[in-house]
Amino acid sequence: MEFSRKMKAMRICLLFCAALCAQLAQPCGAQTNVTGVVVDKDGKPIASVRCSVSGFPKPSGGRIIYSGLRQFVFSDNEGHFAIPLPRSDPLVDLQFDEEGGSFVVTNGVSTRVPPFKHAPAFLYRVRPADGPVRVVMTEGKVLRGRIVERVRDAVLPIPHAEVELQMPQEDAWYQCRKPTDAKGEFEFRISEPPGRSPWMLYYAGKTLAVDYAQVTPETVMVLEVSVKMTPSAESAAPDAPAARR
Repeated sequence: MEFSRKMKAMRICLLFCAALCAQLAQPCGAQTNVTGVVVDKDGKPIASVRCSVSGFPKPSGGRIIYSGLRQFVFSDNEGHFAIPLPRSDPLVDLQFDEEGGSFVVTNGVSTRVPPFKHAPAFLYRVRPADGPVRVVMTEGKVLRGRIVERVRDAVLPIPHAEVELQMPQEDAWYQCRKPTDAKGEFEFRISEPPGRSPWMLYYAGKTLAVDYAQVTPETVMVLEVSVKMTPSAESAAPDAPAARR
């Protein structure tokens, strides 16, 4: 009995020492999250903005490769957010966006959900230790488009197709997917590209670059899919006239 009590006490002591060592191993003053507030151009807070860390730049240049899971949080009613940091690096890249402009199908009827008023925002080389980050989201532009398919001589819309808006980044790309409506139409909010890479539309293995300067309220991007109708070998009867030579 005495030996059992001593072993139990020893295990508790070892667990305590392990926890203490883990605590001491953490860098002094290491950040556990990046905090801030999201506002519009007039300084009003924006709620329900999706916030995430998109990369880890090195202070001396280059990038830190991180293959862990990416976490997303949403700003509260006052625009505040706190993104957990999987690493204690001094610099991070951040992405912010709203969802909207998609379509909801109710009883077979597709209804457009109005797009939110703000385009995605990107911040680079942010220092979490410097305190709360102020993120200003602008209206940007509305990018409208349509997905169609060419069947023989007819051009038909493709409803409920999933199209993706992309922004190439050095680490985690920006990606937002939305379905088309019954007319094959879709829309996204886009901001002026922060770097050299343009916005991209992706569908069915094809990518279309978007020239932000050329996007106007009248602009409609059309993604066309060609469909070739060819009968299968099984569909032709062995004694069909077309098969006789």
